[in-house]
Parts: sequence; C-alpha cells; structure tokens
Amino acid sequence: RGALLACCLNVQEGRSRRVLQQIVGAMAPVEGARVLRVFVDPVYHRSNITVVGEAPQLEAAVVLATKKALELIDISTFRTQGEQSGEGAGPKPHNHIGAVDLIPVHPVPGSQASLEDAGHCAHSIGRRVGSEVPHHVMLYGAAHPSGRGLADLRKQTTFFSTDWQAQAVQAFGVEPDFGPAGPLRQAAGVSLCGATPYVMSYNVVLGTAD
Repeated sequence: RGALLACCLNVQEGRSRRVLQQIVGAMAPVEGARVLRVFVDPVYHRSNITVVGEAPQLEAAVVLATKKALELIDISTFRTQGEQSGEGAGPKPHNHIGAVDLIPVHPVPGSQASLEDAGHCAHSIGRRVGSEVPHHVMLYGAAHPSGRGLADLRKQTTFFSTDWQAQAVQAFGVEPDFGPAGPLRQAAGVSLCGATPYVMSYNVVLGTAD
C-alpha cells in the first residue's frame, strides 16, 4: 500500500456548498492525493475533508486546500451572517480559533507510514502555510519537538472560551510556530497543525447549564 498518510482537514465552513466545492477542487491538480470524504455540518458551521496520499502528494494537496480556505472563509463575519440569515438564535458555531481550525496528519493503519513520517509531513505543511500565505500556525503532536498534545495546546488559546465571538481574535498564551510577525488576522485566526495516530472524533451535547 505504500507509506500512506491521511489528513482530516477541519474548516470553519458548513453552509456554503460553493465555498466547500472550491476548497475541495483546489486539490484536484495533485495526482496521487485522493479525497475520501467530505463531512458537512451546517448546524455547527464546520466541515471535515479527509484526503489521503503519500507524503509529497498529501502535503501539496493540503497546502492548496488550506490556501483556498483561508482565501474564502472570514470567521470575523460569522455573527453578521447569522443575523442576516435569521440563524443568530441557533446553535453557535463549533469552537474554533481559525478559519482552517485543524490540520491533523495521521499514518494510515496497515500502510508503511510511521508517526514520524506524519510528523515530518505536518511540520512541512505548517511551515509552507506559515510562509506562503502567510498565516499563523501552531504545531502539536509528532510535528512539534515537545510532542505537546492538541488538548493542552488548545487550553492555551481561546478555543474553549464560552464567548465564541472572541475565540479567534484574542491574544494567546503561546506563540505561533510559523507565520507573519504581528497580531493574528481576525478573518483567519490561527491553524493548529500536527500529527498523531489516527483518531475518531465526535461531539456530545450536554443538557446542563454548567
């Protein structure tokens, strides 16, 4: 099967088919990278795009998709869009700190890829996005020298803030690993890019005011 890696790109867009088609379409020129699944959640305004390939092809595809997403998505306008469409009273968007909120790279089980391979690929994706866009990127897992975890990194940002309007625009307690000097761009926020073994994520809604 070769050394296959997977990226489950998390973008903060779940209501515009046109935008999502352009993000997915940006990867089309990359031979050897295949989009397996696009999960769209319009309620929480978030989509997950799963793409697989060997490291060079996966890196190229993910960088192209990330660039296109950062070009099209402006998270600073979420409240205005909700009020205009009558959605302002509905569920808030999924917690986030960036238009491209998460860029996780995983070795595909059963292939020849290792977690170290995934870490190198994620590090290269983060470096390229940081310099070529340019855009702020923070690394985690096998992509970061400390191996810091995603949850611990998020705790140092506003990801878990109850004020979702402030989630992507406030200063963080940790500096980005890549990106331009100066404050975060409100439209784009910051992306977390890293490598871990393959995981399955899901949301649970709790009926509590705590």
